[in-house]
Amino acid sequence: MSQVRTSIYAQMLRRKNRWRAAGVALVVTLLAAACVFSGVIEPLDRWFYDVALHSAAPMRATVPQPESKERPLLIEINEASLTELGRWPWPRSVHANLLNRLNQAPPKVVGFDIVFAQPETQSVNRATNDADTLFADAINRANFPVVLATIYERMDAKVGGRTKIIRPEAPLDQSSARLAHIHASIDPDGAVRRLYLQEGYAGFVPLPYLGYALHTPRAAPRSDAALSPLKALPELARADNATDVWQLHRPNYLYPLATSDFERISYADVVRGRTLPEQWRGRTVLVSTTAAGLGDQYVSPVYSASTIMPGGDIVLALLNTLRLQDQGLPELRWANEVWAFLAAMLLSIALVLSFRVSSLSRQTLVLMLAVATVTLTSLLLFARTGWFVSPMASVMAAILTFAFWLLLRLQTVLAFGLSSPATPKNNALGNLLAWLPSSEAGDHTPRSRDPVDAHLLRLASQSEAHAAARNTLSAVLQVLPDAAFVLAPQTDGHSGVWLANDAATRLMVQHLTAFDALNAAKMPSFAALMQPFQALLTSEQLNVLAGHPFHWQLLLRRNLPPEFASGVAARSADGARFLVKTQALQAPAAHTSAPAASTLLPSQGFVLSLLDLSVSQQLAAQRDASLQFLSHDLRSPPAAILAMLELESVQHTHAAPLLKRIGHEAQRTLDLAEGFVQLSRAEQSEVYNFAPYDLNDLAIEAADELWAPAKRRGIRIDTKLHDEVLLVHADRTMLWRAIVNLLSNAVRHSPENALITVTLHKTAGAAAMHIQDAGSGIAPAVLTRLFQRFAQGETSTQHHAQGAGLGLAFVKTVLEHHGGAVLPVSPCTNDPTPNGTRFELSLPLLTLQALNEK
Repeated sequence: MSQVRTSIYAQMLRRKNRWRAAGVALVVTLLAAACVFSGVIEPLDRWFYDVALHSAAPMRATVPQPESKERPLLIEINEASLTELGRWPWPRSVHANLLNRLNQAPPKVVGFDIVFAQPETQSVNRATNDADTLFADAINRANFPVVLATIYERMDAKVGGRTKIIRPEAPLDQSSARLAHIHASIDPDGAVRRLYLQEGYAGFVPLPYLGYALHTPRAAPRSDAALSPLKALPELARADNATDVWQLHRPNYLYPLATSDFERISYADVVRGRTLPEQWRGRTVLVSTTAAGLGDQYVSPVYSASTIMPGGDIVLALLNTLRLQDQGLPELRWANEVWAFLAAMLLSIALVLSFRVSSLSRQTLVLMLAVATVTLTSLLLFARTGWFVSPMASVMAAILTFAFWLLLRLQTVLAFGLSSPATPKNNALGNLLAWLPSSEAGDHTPRSRDPVDAHLLRLASQSEAHAAARNTLSAVLQVLPDAAFVLAPQTDGHSGVWLANDAATRLMVQHLTAFDALNAAKMPSFAALMQPFQALLTSEQLNVLAGHPFHWQLLLRRNLPPEFASGVAARSADGARFLVKTQALQAPAAHTSAPAASTLLPSQGFVLSLLDLSVSQQLAAQRDASLQFLSHDLRSPPAAILAMLELESVQHTHAAPLLKRIGHEAQRTLDLAEGFVQLSRAEQSEVYNFAPYDLNDLAIEAADELWAPAKRRGIRIDTKLHDEVLLVHADRTMLWRAIVNLLSNAVRHSPENALITVTLHKTAGAAAMHIQDAGSGIAPAVLTRLFQRFAQGETSTQHHAQGAGLGLAFVKTVLEHHGGAVLPVSPCTNDPTPNGTRFELSLPLLTLQALNEK
């Protein structure tokens, strides 16, 4: 029945987990879609792009370092130039002198990152305002293209409103100069990561960015060609006019810029002639301001030296990007959000499927591997192809999947814990069940690939097994007539009653006023259970305690001496006597491998039994009465019969054979009663009084006892003593009687004029005595039951010599109480009686150290 319930629970778990896996995947997918398409995680995407921009750079294909002529030249207007040439703004004639100086060794192209939107107010010869004219003439005379910068200005505040192009004033806009804009595209976080190569109104020639114009001078239109068609646009533009749409063309993400990608020289050094003309011949030259407070400043991750970049460095970054693309590096592009969403969705589904078949530790490892794989894949894809697919949505989906799955598994475990039967967590029964081999206990638990489900199914199966075993154990305890308790550890460190039979319940109700039999939650502890009973210790048990006060917890020690193995006598307040026995519940292997620790409370629990000695005392009294009856009353009639037969045999000689036979049977009856009395006393442990004795002396005394019967039949008893003293811990009377019984059997079953030998040996830790007769031996079939009651050999030398069949049972019982053993060997092959029988007795040898302790 329990297996059926466990199988049903397994099906329920599998069905729930399928729905939960689908639900987790769906919820995470919807959250990933909301985050990706709403732009919530765009700051994270841009942060990872900045990291990948520099991390993926070393993995790109190696491109040769540009030669000196290929690297752009930055003529910077720095603090030194301002100190030497005067405060800003400088007259246009200064820039004209710069162009004239550069014309001595014509560069490839020269671009000004300076907007000349206002007319010159200073005059060269103080007669006319000819500074702009001198600058325009210098542009026209230059043997290289000159690119001037323009800027855009919004004519209204709304997004998408009309944009005005602020161009250089006459006569610069009528010169041969080409125009380019310096408008940088700024991301929502204020950083510049990309630039649009061209911008402008729809239907008109777009203006290139200054860096693109310097890289491709022909892409920059001349002033008249670019601006003349736009002169009438502000008058014609309307909100519904398609030509009033400002368009951005060809976005280009910037490669990282290093200081080695371009060269710098001072503006003043060029104008004053301190720089050789060969330094700019055939090169792309950019004139820009780098002094503090002049020109635009941008935040950009593309410059490794600083996050703040002047506008001129942005232009150089685009120049460097276009150069690298010309050399074969891929163009950097940001993939559509759909790809990031698809990656997050697929990763979420894969993780849910893997979590269902892996443990918690492996789930954590799978999560870490998934995050690392997605991140490295994104970096490799970005480095090799230039496509950037942000992994942040996938990372977020992986973490959410892991968190939601853990929450659902936790909810499953808690639901099982709340609905499962209440069983002790660390109870002795559970440990006992765990010790059962699989072949005995049987493993019928339904299988599951989910480790959590498999664990829950095992718990469910064990819970059912615990409940069944608890019921079985309760039924077994009810059969016991004595009070029996199963105590298990409690949270307070003590042991409380876990199971008890009816006799134990009646005992607790009688002696524990605080015990409520109807409320199982009030489990009395071991100390409270034993409080009404006073221990009655013998002198030997008191010596074991070595003067320490006795506590009931001492019975729970695993290393107590053997004196406590049989229990401790106790008396209740009303005078009733009990025998208290405890047995710790622990694995069989623990008995051999566990150290002799003095832990008071075994963690496995223990069994406590209280035996009512009043019943035992009544039985003992009945037994003593029976023995007394056998010893006196039952032996009196055979003795009287033997006496009368002795008198009648003199008067009735003709009936002598019959009277002899009657006497023989009466003697057997008397021997039977005597043997039964001796065996009954030998079985009582309390009649033994042990003391140290030499086994050599006991052998001599027994041989002397049988000297007369042996002499009548001409039998000689040869006693071979050991050279050393063989001390044994024995009851002299009982052990002497056992040796006498064996010698008496040897005399009875040996032929006349035979030899009986008694040999004493010393073995490792034991003393041995061999008694060998000269009889015909014992049949093998009889040897198997020789020490049973009323067992007799079938090959006795004389029929009248047969005994009662209780002597050997008495010998075996006495030797067992002495911790020894007896072994018959028949037929015996030793000379001079190859067909006799030898009885080998062995007893533990008492060492000097043990003798001192005694």
